[in-house]
Amino acid sequence: MINNKIYILVLLLFLFTGCKPEQITDPVKVYTNWAGVKPTKDVEVINGFYWKSVQKVNSYATFLELKPQKQWRDEFIKLNECSITAHYDIPSDAPAWFKPRNDSTVIWKSSYGAVCWEDRTTGHLFILESVGAYLENDKEANNQNTKD
Repeated sequence: MINNKIYILVLLLFLFTGCKPEQITDPVKVYTNWAGVKPTKDVEVINGFYWKSVQKVNSYATFLELKPQKQWRDEFIKLNECSITAHYDIPSDAPAWFKPRNDSTVIWKSSYGAVCWEDRTTGHLFILESVGAYLENDKEANNQNTKD
């Protein structure tokens, strides 16, 4: 009887604490988690959001809004082998601030799948890096890109 109570207690603890996805909303912490280093003076971190599933292994999404200096931007594009893509839908559940302007935005896609919207008027970069979390959006966007 005591073993059953312990089992139920452990199960309840897991259900109420172990099923909550990890989330980071502090922009500097999100950037540091994404880049592996704290932001330098070459990039201003404006907004950030990180989400990681507890149910799917390696399922996460990182959203960043940055205002980099030109050298940082150029290095980012070069290191990540970014190429311009015609279209990429922003996920419907993206943070409210993740709103690149349509009229002056260039969309870059990295060699590893991250997407970057660059607002040429403000100089802001909106970066989405996801694995598993938004794969359906990736598939739809990739299909649209091949049709263009």
